[in-house]
This record gives sequence, C-alpha cells and structure tokens, in this order.
Amino acid sequence: MADSGFRPDALLSAVIASSLDGIVMIDTAGKVIEFNPAAEAMFGYSRAQAMGQTIGDLIVPPQWRAAHEAGMARYLREGDPHVIGKRIQIEAMRADGSLFPVELAIAEINADGKRLFSASLRDLSEQRAAQAALAQSNARLTAFLDYAPAAMYLKDVDGTYQVANQFMARALGRPIDQILGFPVSEILQPSAFDQVRRSDEQILTTGAPYVSEERFEVPGGYRDTMAVRFPVRDSEGVITHLGGVLIDITERRQAEGMLRALSEQHPVALVILKHDHQAVMANPAFHDLVGEHVPDWLDHITDRADLLAKMAALPSTDGFETRLVRDGSPLWVSVSWRRWELNGETVNIIAVIDIDARKTAEAQVARQRDALYQAEKLTALGSLLAGVSHELNNPLSAVIGQSLMLEEDCEGTPHAARVLKIRTAAERCGRIVQTFLAMARQKPPERRTATLEKIVAAAVDLADYGIRTASIKLTTDYAPDLPAIVADSDQIHQVIVNLLINAQQAMQSQEAAREIHIRTGRGATPNTVVVEIIDTGPGIAADVRNRIFDPFFTTKAMGMGTGLGLSFSRGIVEAHGGSLRLADTPGGGATFVLELPIDFGPVTAEQPAPTAAVTANGRALVIDDETEVGETLGEFLSRQGFTVDVAHSAAEARAFIAERDYRVILSDLRMPVMDGPAFYRWLLQARPELAQRIGFVTGDTLGDAAASFLGEAGRPYLEKPFTPAGVRAIVAELTAG
Repeated sequence: MADSGFRPDALLSAVIASSLDGIVMIDTAGKVIEFNPAAEAMFGYSRAQAMGQTIGDLIVPPQWRAAHEAGMARYLREGDPHVIGKRIQIEAMRADGSLFPVELAIAEINADGKRLFSASLRDLSEQRAAQAALAQSNARLTAFLDYAPAAMYLKDVDGTYQVANQFMARALGRPIDQILGFPVSEILQPSAFDQVRRSDEQILTTGAPYVSEERFEVPGGYRDTMAVRFPVRDSEGVITHLGGVLIDITERRQAEGMLRALSEQHPVALVILKHDHQAVMANPAFHDLVGEHVPDWLDHITDRADLLAKMAALPSTDGFETRLVRDGSPLWVSVSWRRWELNGETVNIIAVIDIDARKTAEAQVARQRDALYQAEKLTALGSLLAGVSHELNNPLSAVIGQSLMLEEDCEGTPHAARVLKIRTAAERCGRIVQTFLAMARQKPPERRTATLEKIVAAAVDLADYGIRTASIKLTTDYAPDLPAIVADSDQIHQVIVNLLINAQQAMQSQEAAREIHIRTGRGATPNTVVVEIIDTGPGIAADVRNRIFDPFFTTKAMGMGTGLGLSFSRGIVEAHGGSLRLADTPGGGATFVLELPIDFGPVTAEQPAPTAAVTANGRALVIDDETEVGETLGEFLSRQGFTVDVAHSAAEARAFIAERDYRVILSDLRMPVMDGPAFYRWLLQARPELAQRIGFVTGDTLGDAAASFLGEAGRPYLEKPFTPAGVRAIVAELTAG
C-alpha cells in the first residue's frame, strides 16, 4: 500500500478536531479520553475540563445517570448492544445544567487491545425548534381552515382535492377522508359538477380569479354560496393548483327572501332613499300610495323643505305629518324614518302611512266636540230662557192685559190710538218671547193647519234686529192667496230663522251691498208651496256645494258654527214631506229653496175655542206672587162676571179656601215657599173637589219641571202673556163640567 505521507495518528486527530459533530471518547470506566472542539462548543466544557471526567457526571442529566451506568455495565458484562451502533435521540446536559436534545451514535473501538467507545453527538435544538415552529404553523393552518366559517379547498389542475377543511366536509355531507384524493366529479352532483368545471376551465384559461353566487345540491336540500375561486402558481408562475373559498349565504338568502316577501306584502308604504334622495327600493304599498310619482315623490310633499331639513338633522323620527298631493288632491300622510348604513352608504329607511281617514275623523270629532259644546250652550240657554221668559212674561201679561182693558174703556176717545200702540208693542214683545221659547222648547212635533206667511213673518220678526244692525236690507214678497199648510209651525219657523242667520253671517264682512230677499209662492206642483231666501253674499263654493247638508260640515270658523244647522233643517223639512235645497243664483250669492206640501200627515187635534163668552157667576180665586199680574187677571175675570179674590201666595190662597168655595181657581206655577205643583198636591188632599176646578198660568212651559208637572196633572194651563180670549178659553174649559 502506497505511503500517503500522512501519519495515521495525525490524520485521525485532524478529523476529530474538524468534525462538526461533537466527538467524545471514553474508556470502559466511562472516563473521557477525547473531547473535540465541537463538543466543547456544544456542552460548554473545555477539553481540559472534560478529560478524565466520568461521562455520566459530565453530560448525562441526573435523572438518567443510573440508567446510563446500568446499561454500560450490562453491555460490558453481557455484550447487549442496546444502543451501540445505533442513532438515538436523547437529552444531554450542558455545563450550566441546561438540557437540550441531541442525536447520539455510539461505536465500540478496539485500540491496541483496549475497548474504547466513541460517541458522535449532534445538537438537535435548532432542528427541534424548526419542527416545533412547523408543527405550530401546521396547527395554526389547520385551526384556521377548520374554524373558518367558509368552505376552503385546494385541488390540483385535474380536479382532485388536496386540501379541504371541516366546513367543506359538513357542507358536502361527507368526512374529510372521503374528499381528499377524490376528484370533483365523484364528490358533487352532476349539475354542480358542470358548474364547477366551467368555472375551473375559465380560471385555467384566463388565469384570473372567478367570483360568483352559486347554489349546490347537497344531501337533504341545497346550499347557496358566494364562491371565490383562484389559481395557485409555482415559483415559475405556472398554475399548479386551484384554490377556492365558498361562503355559505343560504341563511342570508333565506332572510333576504323573507325580508323581500315582508316588504312586498307589508301594508305600510316603505321606501329607501339615498343621500341624494333617489329611491333605492320601494315596496308595492309605496307604489300604490304615490302612484306614478315614485322617483319624484318628494316633489309632491307640501312640506318638502321642512321634511328634508328634518331628515338631514335627525337620524330618526316618527309621525311627521304632511300632505302628499296625488292626482291633484292632497292626502294626509305620516312619515317616519331611520338612518342606516347600507353597503357603506348612508340611507334613510322611510315608512309613509296614509292618515287621511284619521285626519278626517279627527276633524269630525272636533266638529262633534264643538257641536256638543254648542248643544250644551243651547241646553244652558234653554234653562236661561225658562227663567227669562217667566220674568218677562209677568210684566208683559200686566201690560198687555191692562192695555186691552184700557183699549175697551177708551174706545171712541182720542186715547184709543195711543192705547193700541202700547198693546201692539207689548204683543210684539210677547211674540218674540214665545218665538224664543218655541225654538228652545224640547217637545214633540205638533202639526196643525198654519199659514206660511205668518210663519215667515214671525221668523223675520225674530231675526230682524240682527239683520238691521248688520246693515243688511231685508225685503219680502208674499204671494197672495197661498193655501194653508199642515206643519209644526215652531219647527218650520226654526228652519227659516236658521237660513236667515246663515245669510246674515255670510255677508257680515262683505263690503258690497248686503241684501236678503224672501219670496213665497206656489211650488213645482199644485200641492206644494215654497219659501225662497236669497242673499247677495259670496255664495257657496263649487267644491263644497254637495257637502253643506252633511252633518258636522261647516265653512264657518271654529266656534262660529257646528255644521248641524243645515243638516237639522233639511231633516225637519224632509220629515214634513218637503225638501230643502241650494239653487243656482245668477250673479252671485246663495238661494235656499224650502218646499213644503200643503197637506202632509195627521193634524194634531186642537181644543175647540169657546163659541160664546162664559156666563159667569160665582167666585174665582187668582193666585200669583206678582201683584200686577194677579190683579190684571182678576180684572179679566171680574169683567166676565166673577167675584174675584186675588192671593199673592199659596198660604194666602189656602186661607181663602178655608173660608170660601170657588168655581174657578187660576194659579201661577212658579211662586216662592209653596209653588203651584205643591199647592195642587195640597188641594188634592184638603179640597179634592176644588182640584177639578183649578187651572194654571205660567211663563215657564220651557222648564222640564213645569212641563213634566203639567203633563202629569192634566190640568188646563194658560201661557203668559195672556189675552182676554185666552182667559175666556181656560175659564170655559174649567166650567164646562
């Protein structure tokens, strides 16, 4: 063998010194006989420190030393090569006591007949760290894939799945091991496979990602997905794999479907507006509400500027009330909105509710409330009139009665004309009081034969003062020889007064000539008569002509009218078989035509008037707390031939009755201490025979108590102010038996 020129021992020393692995040599006693530089660096001992040390104490961790020594002894004794000639991984200990992983390979050497052991050690710390980092990375990747709320996969260009996460396994309804290594064609349904194949071909052709919404059939149904597919390239840019992420949007699609159905079926009009007020979406109810004006519906809002200002300032509002002009007619609506972020853009979700019917109802309720208020005022007025009529009728009774008797006494003298004027004026006052009572009196209709001219004239008398003070010229044109009608004079009188007051109020702020003309005449048929009330006021607007007779409709300001006058008036007239209508008035103003049949319905029976004066004899008792009234009535009776006692209280009357008998007793109803009803009840107990000879005189038939008593007692009564004819009539009734 050729000589290399190198000494073997020098060559071995060089190899050991230059080895990158730590080399430690020991003898059979475990003493270190070699410790190379790599071992020095690895364990932190110098060669000098290591030489001669027991290997177990030097680099074997304490917990493994006993096992190490036992294994070494067994090998030396029995030759069991448990670790000799093998590569194993163990823990070693550095000089500072720290442990680290090493790869160990031990070989036995025979040198000059001596048994030696050579250990080659390689530090695995970096390898283990790299492995741990890789394991952590793989664990993170696995966790990322498995916890991702989307299906993720990687497949080769032939369509065989290489990677798939748990979400995809659940979506496909099969375990991971039945996906990985399988081609797409064996995993998906045919229809879904064709869809995926086309998208993969497009990616391979274009090299660009492919995004789409797709529906896949899966066991038990289907799934909607948002699919993102993309190419995976190697370092050379060659497509080697296809990746994909599929986000399950099934629930979102179902929610969108339900939301869409809800929006389409919702009865409330809904619209979504962008910041530029353009409609993003509007449901059918909104289309129905605004008609053809969906794009520009805000232009048809009467309070557009105010609405837009509030929408800009407030993120949410409920119940902004305004009007929407649709097809030329305004409609009350309530607008509510909520500001929202939609796809990164601020929008307003708006609900528009038709409240026109509610507004109409509110207006009607307001009119009804006002009508109730007016009705309460009328009720209070009725109570007031009862008292006023009593107070007025007492002096009027005295004035009229005295003037009538004075007129008889002055007949043929120069004073007769003056007395006539006094009586005429007093009777006019009496008619006015009676008219007020007739209007306010709550009593059933009494249809009797009446003269239309007299009814109209009485209404004119009542309304005359207000008309004259309003600078209105009133003229009448009564047709001659009109037939009598059968009607409740009080009710027809009330209708005419209402029409006159309406005409007066219509002209009160008018600068032009103010005139009211009343005309009576024959109706359209021979058996009807009419009253026309014509004014020169502003007339009735065309858009409300058809509504003026509706209950609670009024064109007057709040508090000026209830909307009941014309409605009630028409009801009264139609109950008489007639009609009340608004006629055309050439030149302006308004014309109301009241048409009544001549003969309609049964006539209320009237008490027959006495045909001749009663032949009076005997004694009469007059009871009235008003001295003038009692004395006037007493004088009437005296002129009829009665011997008259006048009592100014019920107590005084009872004293008279205790001493005398009476053929006629006339008592006032309203008196202090004991009134007429109380006196009548006393008379029924004390002198029942005289209770059949009593009649009552009252100016208070409007009062509920008076009307109720007169109805229950069934006794004749005379209303103030009375006349000689009225006195004769009640006396005749009382003495008829």
